[in-house]
Amino acid sequence: MGGKTILEAEDGVIWIGANDRITIFYKNGYHKDTIAPNIQLLSINISNETIPWSSLKQLDNSKSKDTTFFLENGNRIHDFYFDSLSRWYGLPQNLQLAYNNNFITFNFIGISTNHPGNIKYQYKLDGFDESWSTITSKNEISYSNLPNGKYIFQVKAINGEGYCSKEFTYSFSISPPFWKTWWFRFTVISIVVGLIIYYVKKREYNLLKRQFVLEKTVEDRTAEVLQEKKIVEQQKDLIEAKHKEINDSINYAERIQRSFLASKDLIDENLKDYFILFEPKAIVSGDFYWAFKNQNTPFLLLTADSTGHGVPGAFMSIANISCLNEAVNKGFTQPSNLLNETRRLIVKYLKNDGSQDGGKDGMDASIISFDFENNKIKYAGANNPIWIVRENRIIELQTDKMPVGKHDKDNVQFSEKEFDIQANDMIYTLTDGLPDQFGGPKGKKFMYKQLKELLISISPLQLDEQKKRIAETYNTWKGDLEQVDDITLIGIRI
Repeated sequence: MGGKTILEAEDGVIWIGANDRITIFYKNGYHKDTIAPNIQLLSINISNETIPWSSLKQLDNSKSKDTTFFLENGNRIHDFYFDSLSRWYGLPQNLQLAYNNNFITFNFIGISTNHPGNIKYQYKLDGFDESWSTITSKNEISYSNLPNGKYIFQVKAINGEGYCSKEFTYSFSISPPFWKTWWFRFTVISIVVGLIIYYVKKREYNLLKRQFVLEKTVEDRTAEVLQEKKIVEQQKDLIEAKHKEINDSINYAERIQRSFLASKDLIDENLKDYFILFEPKAIVSGDFYWAFKNQNTPFLLLTADSTGHGVPGAFMSIANISCLNEAVNKGFTQPSNLLNETRRLIVKYLKNDGSQDGGKDGMDASIISFDFENNKIKYAGANNPIWIVRENRIIELQTDKMPVGKHDKDNVQFSEKEFDIQANDMIYTLTDGLPDQFGGPKGKKFMYKQLKELLISISPLQLDEQKKRIAETYNTWKGDLEQVDDITLIGIRI
């Protein structure tokens, strides 16, 4: 034998083994390779550095939920954690990278005994790539500047005859920076709102205490008319001061809430001609509008009506916006997927709110993704309508009849649809505040039908004039009656 072996099989194929390889000779000519190759991940490098995974030592951190590792020479390996090493290739399992350590390289190989030089590869990073790569002979791929989120690397090998291996998958994740986590933002919001409430309550307590003292003085000196008048005037001043302080606090809360709305700069960068009619019932609002855009995502615009109005509605709107921001930071940017993930987060965070229903709050909303290059929009909605006025007729885009929150249909996915837009189309998104406003000669609701007729009649006008006409019509209809709900109506000309 001597390390060299020659064998002729029954089918006439001659196998020659020498040194570290096997050579196959077909006496009857070329033999078609019908056996799919195997695929295996060889190594994982971080930031263009070869990491000696098997040489890492685990730090005893039993009090920590993460596992920290050290090199043999004692230098600490920063910013990544993993549970264990794979059995054969010693690769990290459940690898978690920090947000600033997001450059990863995969080396892989396809194994075939017949024509190994003909092996090609195809790969995809689920969570980043939209589709599989083109077929290539390269057996190494690098990904840099990955955003935080969960990823699955998939790769397969293809032999010269087109037979494909099973997909090899490897899961890893990239942690967000702490200032992008929901708990950090929620903590900041809670502290600010808590300080406002504390300040208002403290001042109210002090004023009531002083008022009690003054009332006691009035009771003790009822015989002194002039003194009584003076005390009454003091009480009036205190009540006015209290009223002013409370209004000042609510006005400050309104400034905080407006900072969470879509910025004018962001909307101006993405919409050429639009108006926003935003009229809270109180100083703060349950209605809000939200927008998002990055280099990989079309412009998104959402119009929403949170549960409640006034201070409770404002708290709910901030919670809803926080959930929207968390969802897009996870990569959910398609309209339906964004609503699905936002609903999941809202239900999750409100399920222990102490109410009997267990957190049935949420919002009604409509969201539009604009593709101006192809003159299309994608949209999804939860109870809120989307209307398009074209050539003096109104087109109502159908949305789902369920809220973004806990509901008997919260296991049903929101639907997503596409619509072709044209130049001079008017797109309107709105909440139910204006249609539900009581007024007119008989004190009835304004209703959607009357609002549609109004929008059709004013749609050819300039956007500023449209907003003015809607506001005038609303104020005339309401008259001296109280505003029923928050009002939001957005108009966009294509």
